[in-house]
Amino acid sequence: MKKLIAALAFIPFVAHAEFMDGNNLYKLAWSDNQSENIAAIAYIMGVADAHHGINYCPPNNVKSLQLFDLTRQFLEQNPANRNHSADAIVLHVIKTVWPCNNRPARGNSV
Repeated sequence: MKKLIAALAFIPFVAHAEFMDGNNLYKLAWSDNQSENIAAIAYIMGVADAHHGINYCPPNNVKSLQLFDLTRQFLEQNPANRNHSADAIVLHVIKTVWPCNNRPARGNSV
């Protein structure tokens, strides 16, 4: 158990959403380094999983790379919004594409 905790301490990934902003996520998403791309996908999927069915309602066949592509496209096309927290950006993107029309809106917006 101690080895696992020690190993987790060296993982170069942000644990709290407020430490990741759109600039950081953009850098990871557009990197030529596959590990950084995977970190971006993992981050986006974590936010998506936390809000699934509450703040957005996608069709059943949505893939993780679709969420990655949508977020990457938003970050590319909206550089003025990259200073926002990354979780707020991801949530904004997925709520815009797949809103839950029968549920009240909650969460941060960009």
